[in-house]
Amino acid sequence: MDIDDAKVDDYSSKQEENVVKVLDYEKNESEASHLNHTNNMLNDKKGDEIQAEYIDTSVSRTSFINKKDIKKERTKKRKINGLNIEGSNISELENDCKSDVFLNNMIKKPHINNFNNIKNENVVLYCICQKPDTGCWMIACDGCDNWYHGECVKIVEADEELLDKYFCDFCTKKGKGCTMWKRKCRLSSCRKPALVSSLPPSKYCSIEHGIEYFKERLCCSLLEKSEIAALARSVDSVEAFRCLGDTFPFIDDSVVNSESLSLLRLINFKREKIYERLKQIEIRTIYINFAKDRAKKINEEIRADGSKKEICALDYRLSWDEDEWNAWIVSDDGKKIFNDGKLEGYDMICITEKRKCFKHNNWVMIKIEEMELEDIICRETLKKLRRQEQKIYKRERKLKILDKENKCIAIT
Repeated sequence: MDIDDAKVDDYSSKQEENVVKVLDYEKNESEASHLNHTNNMLNDKKGDEIQAEYIDTSVSRTSFINKKDIKKERTKKRKINGLNIEGSNISELENDCKSDVFLNNMIKKPHINNFNNIKNENVVLYCICQKPDTGCWMIACDGCDNWYHGECVKIVEADEELLDKYFCDFCTKKGKGCTMWKRKCRLSSCRKPALVSSLPPSKYCSIEHGIEYFKERLCCSLLEKSEIAALARSVDSVEAFRCLGDTFPFIDDSVVNSESLSLLRLINFKREKIYERLKQIEIRTIYINFAKDRAKKINEEIRADGSKKEICALDYRLSWDEDEWNAWIVSDDGKKIFNDGKLEGYDMICITEKRKCFKHNNWVMIKIEEMELEDIICRETLKKLRRQEQKIYKRERKLKILDKENKCIAIT
């Protein structure tokens, strides 16, 4: 029995040693993979030292030992900060701490703006942004002689010649002066001042731009260039030329036949209606601007009382149909408003809170766009009527020429 018990004890001890070897091998494999991952991040001297330390540790742990020399040892425990930690885990803690310190040092710090941390007293700061001269275009204030970036004060370099005097916001509030602009050349693409001080004064920067301006106007005209030239030759003075268009031209009945004459009269009738409609559009657009200014003034008064809310302030007259609107325009109330040039009071407006009034949302922009669209439609209709009128006249001229040729042939 003693021999059997000894064999059993020997066999169990060998089994325990084999289990310990397997556990140590798996543990060494996991540590080796962790070391390989850490070694990829080590690029400087400090990383090389840690890498060498890890490699030495792994080599010492993964060295092969003869089976006869393997003995099961009891792990020693050490008390750290009140905790019992096994001796085999202490080296792992030290290595993990070293790798964490190294990884923290590898983290990039955020870039600091040099402009916000200028401590050198020799660097001069400009503009409201308090930055040094970056090489971009700058403008000097005529009140305080400080320099400002054009981008910061909303002035482009192309308008430099148009500036007569520039005062910054601080000098303007102090009453030193306000920014003054020179009169711009009428040509839309030109950013130079007009020659207003020349003799005679001019609305253009040069004679060439004056000619180019009128060429653009001719291209946008409803009439052909040849027709405008004929109209200019038909009058004797500038005043007579300006009066052209105030009355409709006389139609010579001897030039056209009865059918063409009725068509021309119908075209003139439609043209008169369109001109009347254009005048109504202009009047309604003016009234929309009156209503917009009143709404702005009312909301400013409300905010001055300490309230953060705004009202819709839509003028209900803008929703009237044409008959009701035209009748009100000629009334005493309508004439008084247009003579005064402004709207006052809370009469005929929507007092609903602006953010809750979904029915009249963005009413100013909608009303203005409606008038602009109708104006475009009317002008396009005028162009069509003008082309129809030209076709009729051309056809009648050709018929007259053919009649004369036929008469000449008959006589011969």
